[in-house]
Amino acid sequence: MKEKWIFLTVATVAVSLLAGGCNSWMDSGDDASRPAPRDRDMRLDVAGTVGQYARIHDGGYMPVKGYGLVVALGKNGANEVPPHLREYLIKDLLRNGVGMHTMGMGELSPARILADLDTAVVVVEALIPPRALADDHFDVVVTAHSATGTRSLDGGILMPTDLRLDIGTETDPEAGSKVWAVAAGPVMLNPYAPESDDDTHRRGRVVGGGSLTRDRRVSLMMIRADYQLTDLIQRRINSRFPGSRRVANAKNREVIELFVPPDYYGDQLHFLQLVSHLPLNTGPGAWEARARSLVAEMAKPDARHEGLALVLEAQGGQVIPMIRPLYDSDVAAATFFAARAGMRLGDSKADPVVLDFTHKAGSPYQIPAIEALGRHAGIPRADLTMRKLLDDDDNLVRIAAYEALRRRSNRAVVQLDIDGRFGVDVVRSDKRMIYATRTEQTRIVVFGTDVEVSNPVFFNAFDDLVTINANEGSEELTVWRKIPRTGGVSDKFHIPFDVVSLIETLGSRPAYGPDGEIAGLGLTYGQVVGVLYRMCEQGSMNAQFVLQALPEERQMLRAVEDVATKNGEAEANSHMLGAGQ
Repeated sequence: MKEKWIFLTVATVAVSLLAGGCNSWMDSGDDASRPAPRDRDMRLDVAGTVGQYARIHDGGYMPVKGYGLVVALGKNGANEVPPHLREYLIKDLLRNGVGMHTMGMGELSPARILADLDTAVVVVEALIPPRALADDHFDVVVTAHSATGTRSLDGGILMPTDLRLDIGTETDPEAGSKVWAVAAGPVMLNPYAPESDDDTHRRGRVVGGGSLTRDRRVSLMMIRADYQLTDLIQRRINSRFPGSRRVANAKNREVIELFVPPDYYGDQLHFLQLVSHLPLNTGPGAWEARARSLVAEMAKPDARHEGLALVLEAQGGQVIPMIRPLYDSDVAAATFFAARAGMRLGDSKADPVVLDFTHKAGSPYQIPAIEALGRHAGIPRADLTMRKLLDDDDNLVRIAAYEALRRRSNRAVVQLDIDGRFGVDVVRSDKRMIYATRTEQTRIVVFGTDVEVSNPVFFNAFDDLVTINANEGSEELTVWRKIPRTGGVSDKFHIPFDVVSLIETLGSRPAYGPDGEIAGLGLTYGQVVGVLYRMCEQGSMNAQFVLQALPEERQMLRAVEDVATKNGEAEANSHMLGAGQ
């Protein structure tokens, strides 16, 4: 498994005792002999932990930008090229092999491509997530350049485009900062946008199309450098996360390198939370006294339950006997966060408590409980619980259960690949639904094994992109598409009525199969999603369509749930899941 590193910069703070004239409590050389200093007003989930002396700075979301070219637009592109970008785009095309006989593209010249209505000059923008590592993928947004008359980016493919933190000027985009990422891939338009809205056809997303070229560094920033404190933090982290390789390595009094343990691959944020909440005082009796005070604080309704639970979890399995009484607390937050910490630490008595939260409809901890179980390899009963939740009335709960089962490689989720272009998952469920992702990865999820196209049916997509037809009594669907370059029509496909067959036909590459027949119509992922949405909207399928919420929509949803919880009116709010971008 590939090793992943984060580099944390630690600038340490001087620590003094309350009594005047005393030296740092580390000066004795015995870090376990004295308690860490605590400000009287400092929160209990911070006092005495790494978080008292440092704050993790991950840089937040990093905005990057570039100028690129979208191709395969038929006649919906534009032959206008902003003069100040022409030279840059020609150099970019040459760098990608256009015009080079050795790359098999000698018949194409960059100038000819730029002058074709099949292409469009676009502005490419993205937010690189914090803590991202080299080769991690993220979404990008492409917008037709305002100086062009591009009609639509539907069906287009973004050619490889460099993304920079500082793009410089349009007259010299390469004068900006170093390249942080490269973006490429099929453009997905917002399927919810009205077909008559021209602006929405000039803007789209490349789902998971950005690829980071270097690690983003994370830093622990403190007030003042201190060799002893840096050494203490290093030893404490290595003690908490033992393994064949050191997790923490202090380079000097300001810098600590952190190795993310394999158990936390894909859950890097959780690892950093534990590091930040790690208590530094582990002397005889000190950890036990601290754990008891944390447990007593967690029992209060207005406590900071999640932070307190992280401090307990960071102390390791020795705290399990102390947190067990919280599993039966009258305070729901205390029960959930204590049980989640216990489950993560391997306490089997916590498992049924977390499982119980998955059935509490309307609870703000229902979906977090499902997500926690999805990341926990044990608990065989969890699979049965998740499979039952696939039939829940709440879309949010149903999708969370699916994601958990997929992560656990449960057989209730059958995974298919459409020519390496996107994935299709078929989920056993009595609730028929089509769920499409639009962030990080391209995937269509079919809930129910009997989702079908209506019979009879007639569907014609926007701009005659696809036609789907079946007369009453027909045994097969007839499907064909318009060819973008010529305006003609493709061969007609005759396929079964089930939606998976339709998706495969729409999305497979238009190449000859082993039988000598064309295998598919070659629609992009976004175009397939658009067809499914429109068909569900007009009642041509026996399923509900749900589009994945974007990150900002999920944040808004959580905010709504928090308010509802405080008012004692927590509701599912699942209708928000399908909000347009």
